[in-house]
Parts: sequence; C-alpha cells; structure tokens
Amino acid sequence: MGKYRKLIHMRAPSKKYIDALNGQSAHPGWVSEKEYFEALATVNEKLAAERDRRYAEVKLAEEKALQIKATSDDKALLLARDIQDLKDEKANNLRNQIDAERGHYVTQDQHKSQSDKLEALIRPISELHDQPAGQFCRD
Repeated sequence: MGKYRKLIHMRAPSKKYIDALNGQSAHPGWVSEKEYFEALATVNEKLAAERDRRYAEVKLAEEKALQIKATSDDKALLLARDIQDLKDEKANNLRNQIDAERGHYVTQDQHKSQSDKLEALIRPISELHDQPAGQFCRD
C-alpha cells in the first residue's frame, strides 16, 4: 500500500513494546535505552571524578617534588659555598706558609756566591794536599 495506511490496518501496540517504553524489558538481562544511557552517564561521571582525583594527586606530587628540588638546590649551594670557603682557606694558609718560608731558603745567586767563597777557601788546602810529600820539609 504505500506510505499512507488506513486506520483500520493499524494494530494495537504489543505488550513488549509497552513494557519497553515503561522501562521493563521483555528479555531478562537486557535494559532499555534510557537505562543504558543513564548507566553510561553514571560510569562516565565516576571515571571523570577518578581522572580528576588522579590529576590532582599528580599535581600535588609535582608540587612536592619541586619543593624538594628547591630545598636540595639551596642545600647544594650552601655546601658548595662551604667547600669553596674551605678551599680558599687552605690556599691562603699555603700562601702564608710559602711567604713565611721564602726567607729560609737560599736563592741560586746566593748559593753561587757562597760556593765561590768556599772554593776560594778550600783551594789552598787542596793545592797543598796535591803537592808531593817532600816539599813541606825543607832543611
């Protein structure tokens, strides 16, 4: 018959159709579309709440990590400053020791002049020793 039907050909809605409209399923374990979408919305809300909670936990953990990092950076700077102060103090002590010992050691020029003086004093004794034994005794 086409698009239009006569009123007498229309059937009354079935009990299954009416039960489905009222939310009662004709098939056990099945749900109506309304119940399905309501359950889906509930699950989506729960998942969104869980996701938001996890994001908040991650953000809190990141903030704690940044705070710990800042604290450790400050401590590392203090430790580095203390180490540098100790190194500077040791270098200053070594410099002071070297400055204090400078007067105790002989320079090359001083050593050369002293060795020349000693050689001048020893030369006559050495020459005397090298002479034959008979020359000292002259009768």
